[in-house]
Amino acid sequence: MNDLCTKEKILKTARVLFADHGFEGTSVRDIAKIAEVNVASLNYHFSSKENLFKEIVTQGFGECAAEMKAYCSAHNPRLEDAIVHLFQYFLGSSHDLVTRFKILMSVKHSQHFSVGTEDENFGPPGGKIIAEMIAAEAGRPVSQEDMAFALGTLYAHITQVALIHHCLYKNVPMEKYPYRSVEALEKGVRRLTALILADLNTSKV
Repeated sequence: MNDLCTKEKILKTARVLFADHGFEGTSVRDIAKIAEVNVASLNYHFSSKENLFKEIVTQGFGECAAEMKAYCSAHNPRLEDAIVHLFQYFLGSSHDLVTRFKILMSVKHSQHFSVGTEDENFGPPGGKIIAEMIAAEAGRPVSQEDMAFALGTLYAHITQVALIHHCLYKNVPMEKYPYRSVEALEKGVRRLTALILADLNTSKV
């Protein structure tokens, strides 16, 4: 097995174990055993469990940011369409979203791990692009406080809805919950985006 395959095998295994047992509840030996590699290989690629955890988080951020960058470059969308696309991306990768969300919640100091992407100053993955679109469509200068509110509210909504859809409503007949269909959820995302922009347009700078 070459180094690249070994590294990917370790990352895949660790991602599941961190999600299931938490950062503190997962040992390097557990990861090595299930990945069927030796501990020396894990130390060679990542040096420590903390570095392995950081790479998993960074990988998730990077994939999402790259998706948004590619979409916006290809389509030059308005904010509303970009947020819906991001929501669709979360739905399409909802299993990974659940796993990474559990990982982030599993360690007390995870917020101090730098993710190493251009979005660091904006928080969420793809946040830099979304912030630029908010600023362009707001109709007036957007303060840092308002930008933090807009980004936080939009990302919190689509993340929560994608998680709930995956965990609770994915396989439930839609006639029972008509407002939980993907189409209805996307409509809600568009509605929230419009409300955020309207609020920014009327907020005092």
